[in-house]
Amino acid sequence: MAAPQAKPPGDARDLFEAGQSSYKIGDFKAAIQAFEQAYVIDPRPALLFSIGQAHRRQYAIDNRAGHVAVAIKSFKDYLAKVETGGRRADAALALNELQPLALTLEIEGKLQPLEPEEPETRLVISSPSQGAEVLLDGGTERKPLPLAVVLTPGRHSIVISSPGYVEEKREIEVARGAVTALDFPLEPLKAMVAVDGPSGAEVTVDGRSLGSLPLAAPLQLEAGPRRIRVALSGHESYLETLELGRGESASISAGLEWTGQRKLAVGLLIGGGALFAGGAATGAIAIVNHLEASSIRADMDAGQVVCRTGSCEPLSDYNASLATRDTLTVASSVLFGASVLSLGGGLLLYTLDGPSPERPAPPDAAPAQAAPASLEVSAGFGGARLTASF
Repeated sequence: MAAPQAKPPGDARDLFEAGQSSYKIGDFKAAIQAFEQAYVIDPRPALLFSIGQAHRRQYAIDNRAGHVAVAIKSFKDYLAKVETGGRRADAALALNELQPLALTLEIEGKLQPLEPEEPETRLVISSPSQGAEVLLDGGTERKPLPLAVVLTPGRHSIVISSPGYVEEKREIEVARGAVTALDFPLEPLKAMVAVDGPSGAEVTVDGRSLGSLPLAAPLQLEAGPRRIRVALSGHESYLETLELGRGESASISAGLEWTGQRKLAVGLLIGGGALFAGGAATGAIAIVNHLEASSIRADMDAGQVVCRTGSCEPLSDYNASLATRDTLTVASSVLFGASVLSLGGGLLLYTLDGPSPERPAPPDAAPAQAAPASLEVSAGFGGARLTASF
């Protein structure tokens, strides 16, 4: 195993992962270089096993017997360092296959050490983002990741992209004769959700408040299932679960209906107003009758009206006005009292009416229109009945 004179740049973990990526795509020369470079930085026994495997696979490609010798030495060193567990069984099986091959090659005079080679300058790029591709140095051909490529030392430009992810551009420096390992976890594109509904309604996503309508811009949400709720005091809450894809656009129109409590509160307020108007009207009529009775009484006291008998028309009018005044005064008082109760109850219900609990929106149909609120107020006085329906 050729060891560089100076410690190469890079992190052993990154180099090990670069070696794994190269091994998976069948670039065993890149895997060998990455594993050996990682072993110089951090001489862990597991790397010896990986080095042996990579040399073993490379021999199957170029038939250079030196790979067999290095693989055998790597597996033996691994067994010496890992006395129990690990991948001892795999290493022993590999030796069982390689040692007869090495004996045959030695008999044939082919088992020669690997000739020293100038280490190549390699770039190994990987990404956990599915479908990621790379453009190198302004080229037009996108290459799938992981990718192991031999480059000239120095500065290079790369562009990493994948459907549904934010494109990333990077300027990198590739060291001469070493493996430069880069892993790019791309940032997923956010889903855009436009929300429309009554002004002032609160919008929450997965239980987190994101503001009130109207929103300044569509919501930017992570991909996946998202529970979106639109809630406003006195209204039935709108709830919808969207399965959002990366970079997807969606819209929600939340037509919020009044809650039953809000309908009752408004009905009571309207009813209270009607009762107050009724009380004011009956009170006004009672005042008119009082003034009429007072006028007749004044005429009688001034001697302008004289009743010779126990009954006369002015006296009858006077008594009728007084009776009507008293009846209407009672009716007005009752109506005013009922209006106070109705207005007070309606105001209390209105004030305490918050958003309704979460309720899923119909999956394939518009929300059903609720029947309008109705309130019937009825009052009777002396056989007369006042009925109002709202």
